[in-house]
Amino acid sequence: MAGREGGEGIFKKLGNYFLTGLVVITPAAITIYILYTLFSFFDRPLRGFFAKIFGLDIPGLGFLTVALLIPTVGMLATNFIGGKILKKFEQLFIKLPVTRTLYKTSKQLIETFLHPERDAFKSVVLVRYPNENSYALGFITGSGLNEINEKTEEKLLPVFLPTTPNPTSGWLLYLPERDVIPLNLSVEDALKIIVSGGIVQPEREVWDEL
Repeated sequence: MAGREGGEGIFKKLGNYFLTGLVVITPAAITIYILYTLFSFFDRPLRGFFAKIFGLDIPGLGFLTVALLIPTVGMLATNFIGGKILKKFEQLFIKLPVTRTLYKTSKQLIETFLHPERDAFKSVVLVRYPNENSYALGFITGSGLNEINEKTEEKLLPVFLPTTPNPTSGWLLYLPERDVIPLNLSVEDALKIIVSGGIVQPEREVWDEL
């Protein structure tokens, strides 16, 4: 009996060690994977370009070029003359019918998720989705459209429901105001919850055990 209990204790300790190791390794593995994916995404095309034009096939050269290019463009954008040039470049994208919608939408999305404190998302709400027995976090993105309200004969609010772990995709739903539950949660905290799949919770929250 004692040997059996001792064996169970060893297995329990091993299980605890395994879970602890999983908690430590998983975030690091995910971070490394994302960095590797970004590295490959930026490095391969430019690496091929340098190899074809200059005969330089150096791993990481494309990624290094992008890493230097991004802050350079940022520096130019804050400079008066550079800002004028980039403004003309941006206007060119906006004037072209093919790129206008894609460019403006992409820019708005990037600005929204890089600066969640801005007013692109008005507030965080809870809505019943995808059925009556479950809830989803969403963001109110405006006050609604008069035409929609008139034709449905009720006030509908635009609610963006982001996906996990990529909140840049999702669904836009127009929901009756009575079905939207406002939350005292910041946009930044809501995004953390969504990206982490509910693992990361606001530090100020204290949940009572049910």
